[in-house]
Amino acid sequence: MSRKEVKGVYTRVRELRVEENWTLQELAHRADLSTSVIQKLEAAERAGKKSDPLTSTLEKLAGAFEVSVWEMFG
Repeated sequence: MSRKEVKGVYTRVRELRVEENWTLQELAHRADLSTSVIQKLEAAERAGKKSDPLTSTLEKLAGAFEVSVWEMFG
């Protein structure tokens, strides 16, 4: 996964969360992830850091937003 793709995923997670008007805690609950995982993804996006999210994490986030994993890439 390229740096641009990873940043796109982080940005997309935040965009979708804001569109749904969900808190970090609500997204974490809906995706069956810890709030700290969501915080780390969004913090990494803001800092421009590359950290490949696990496929299982992407699948859980996509499920929470009811989109495909591919749609998570923008």
